[in-house]
Amino acid sequence: MKVKTLIKELQKCDQERIVIMASDSEGNNYSPIDDVYTGAYDSGEFGMEELTEKDKKDGYTEEDIIDGKKAVCFYPIN
Repeated sequence: MKVKTLIKELQKCDQERIVIMASDSEGNNYSPIDDVYTGAYDSGEFGMEELTEKDKKDGYTEEDIIDGKKAVCFYPIN
């Protein structure tokens, strides 16, 4: 799903609803979304598109960069 499709789907909803996500496609566990990140996705991995000076200070390296499709990732609370 692309961001534009997600936006259209969310616009149909009551804006006061919380957003949850399943931990897998079979719906074995659910969690509210805690944060949203942008980055790159490739073959089941999500990571950084680029490395900033702040990222370097936080301990990230070139190995954390993913050469893949630009993506948005929802991170669960638990």
